[in-house]
Parts: sequence; C-alpha cells; structure tokens
Amino acid sequence: MRFIEIYDKIVENKGSILCVGLDPPVDKFNTPVEKMKFCLEIIEKVSQNCCAIKINENFVRDLSLEQHKEITEKIKENNLISIYDCKIGDITNSAISGMYLIKKMGYDALTVNPILGNLSDITKEAHEVGLGVLALVLPSNPESKNYYRKKMEDGEEFYNYFIIDCMKSGTDGIVIGLGRDINPSEISSIRDRLGDDVIILFP
Repeated sequence: MRFIEIYDKIVENKGSILCVGLDPPVDKFNTPVEKMKFCLEIIEKVSQNCCAIKINENFVRDLSLEQHKEITEKIKENNLISIYDCKIGDITNSAISGMYLIKKMGYDALTVNPILGNLSDITKEAHEVGLGVLALVLPSNPESKNYYRKKMEDGEEFYNYFIIDCMKSGTDGIVIGLGRDINPSEISSIRDRLGDDVIILFP
C-alpha cells in the first residue's frame, strides 16, 4: 500500500488532517528518558484528534534506538502516522544510510531537504525500504525568503523548482511553512499543481 493510501485511510478513520509536532523543550526535559515520556504522554492525549505525529530530530537527537522504537510503537498503537522530521539532505549514499536507521526506529515517513538535487534517488530508495517522503519546499522562517522567494529568469520564485522536482520524483508530500509571506491563493495554486495525491504539511 502506498503511503498516500495509508494516510488517506487514517485521515478518514480519525476525521482529522491535523499533524501534531513534538519538540520537547531542552530547558524542561534534560534527559532522553524525560523527553521520551513527554512524547508518549502527548501522543496519548492527542491521538483521537489528529492523524499524524511529527518528531523533530533536533529535539530528540540524544534518544536511543530503543527509545525511538517505544515512541513509534505508541504512535502505531493509536493508529497514527509517524514522521521523523530530520530534513535529510545529503549525497544519496549518506542519505540512504540515514533512511535505513530511521526505518529501524519504526517511523513511517521522513522529511527531506531537496536542495542537493537528488530527490528522485532519495524518494526511490525511501520507497524501497517502506518510508514515505515529505520534501521541504518552503520553510517558515522569515530569513528563508532571501533564497526561496528569489525570482528566477523565467519569473518563477526559486521554491517552485522544488515543487516541480517533487512532481517528477513522486514524493508523497511537501512541507510548506505558514510564514507571513504565504497566502491562501498561493496555497490553492500549489494544490492545483500537485493534485490530490500529494500531501501538503503545514508546520
């Protein structure tokens, strides 16, 4: 079953398209065990009102493989999708190595930074190991406009090339940050280009 099919089934079952991001703050949770417990508690609390849980790698980098497994098993128990938000961006061989570990952790999907130009290879390899791929197309931080909003010679803003790459590569979804520069008509235009079989994640 394709990732989008799994996603659609869970969305229908939950009656929600909400994805909950888990970023255990380091000033409150100093140890891996504390972070894991925080994640497990939140998953239990929100499980009836969302379809997916996104774990931000930068907040849980010190967790062990077994602790990640405990989190992803809890997510699966609650019939939710698990997304590892690592924004993986590296040469294909290095990215593949990371993907195998992410799969071993038990995650259903990962986020990818397509800037290296190898999105097609990464998507292909991810699908072979059973991972969905969500490509970062437009970040939410204001500074990103210096690059992603840059007008190219054809008049298109730079981020649009990532959308084209996603469409060619068969990625399962894209990530668009809801910053001040994005507006509903632009989101609608992106949806029209992608069609209904591509997930749009708005962190």
